Amino acid sequence: MTTKHKEIEIGKLGVALCLLGLIGFAIAGYFRVPQLVQKHTVSPVPANNLSNIAEGSKAHKIGPIVIDKPYTTYEIETRTTLRANSWTFVEVVVEDRFGEYLYSFGQELWHETGRDSDGPWQEKRHNFESNLTFPEAGEFYLSFMVSSKSNRHPSKLYVKLIKRNGSAVLHFWMGVLLIIAGLICIEIQYGIFQKTLEATMKDDD
Repeated sequence: MTTKHKEIEIGKLGVALCLLGLIGFAIAGYFRVPQLVQKHTVSPVPANNLSNIAEGSKAHKIGPIVIDKPYTTYEIETRTTLRANSWTFVEVVVEDRFGEYLYSFGQELWHETGRDSDGPWQEKRHNFESNLTFPEAGEFYLSFMVSSKSNRHPSKLYVKLIKRNGSAVLHFWMGVLLIIAGLICIEIQYGIFQKTLEATMKDDD
């Protein structure tokens, strides 16, 4: 096989890889489309006061979340309002239909203020996002607990559950890698970047 034929094959391969990368982006975009959006307001339970929860109380829970097929993905957005110079750690516990613990995740939120030579300042984080993938079908609950500075707990959490068509992460990064590989193959054959760089250097001279 001649060198010319090899170059032609490399160029075609580069174009094919770029097209596959674009298909990966399209699939990722499809998976990002929400199927269902639910908004909830919950009253979180202080983590140091779990024993005082009234029997049957579900004010701190969301559910049941009915999962029809394994590996269904939800995106959960949680936000609240904090007083100045305070923080709280929000823990989300995933439970099965019987209220048994499965796993948990969480995030610290804060609101800091102060003053320096440039004047007053503030930094805050009042929300966080996480992805939930349920590995099996069934009914599940989300339970919300908080641990806060000086026990100054937020009274409400505002939660949005977004059901996606699937996880877009894998397809997105596969698309990125395929396009990079494709551009490298195209550059090997045509040297577009190198020619552009050489032309720019000549213009500078």
